[in-house]
Amino acid sequence: MSSPHEKTSAPSHLAPAELLLDYAGGGIDPGYGLAVATQLAINAGARAEMARLQALGGLMLEAAPAANLAADALERALARLERTEQAPKAVVATDPQDQAGIPAPVCRLLPGPVASLPWQKVISGVEEYRFEVPGAHGKVSLLRIEPGRSMPRHTHRGEELTLVLEGHYEDALGRFARGDLALLDESVDHQPVAGSDQDCICLVVREAPLRLTGPIGRLLNPFIRF
Repeated sequence: MSSPHEKTSAPSHLAPAELLLDYAGGGIDPGYGLAVATQLAINAGARAEMARLQALGGLMLEAAPAANLAADALERALARLERTEQAPKAVVATDPQDQAGIPAPVCRLLPGPVASLPWQKVISGVEEYRFEVPGAHGKVSLLRIEPGRSMPRHTHRGEELTLVLEGHYEDALGRFARGDLALLDESVDHQPVAGSDQDCICLVVREAPLRLTGPIGRLLNPFIRF
């Protein structure tokens, strides 16, 4: 049974199939893994898509012709398993329950309740809390935008995953509410605006700082590392 906070999302706002498959196989960067695990915990559409991909993979394996194995196949497989066990583990969604609206996969990595976190002001009406995800190569943070406030217009220097945990925002790509995920890169130039009814809290996994656009933004880039 779905929880009151659970989201059934349109496919355009789900994690891409390649990320879901990387997550299922355990080969995903732990920061991205946290975002996928969290979407799976709160978005029934994401879980349905994961189940579909896994079922499709099973059918493909059943249809594949038997292959002749090399003499050292078992030895190489065991070595691969040993390397996998030693590698940093992706965050796994084991509990769909949450605390004050923040999903359990994120809550488990926070030092306390969201309201008591040491949020850092980015600009007026926008705050950020950075936290560690062991093994993650990018920056992982929570972003809190006050009702009706907008982010500066910007693009990206690398990939960015944004997953809405509470509230919603709108930009040129559409409306993103709880459980919706956006995968963005340098091809996207946008200005998210939070909904007017409540704070918009997002989980953000970012490879590199944003690049502000627009006449004023371009002047501020040398001074902002967000």
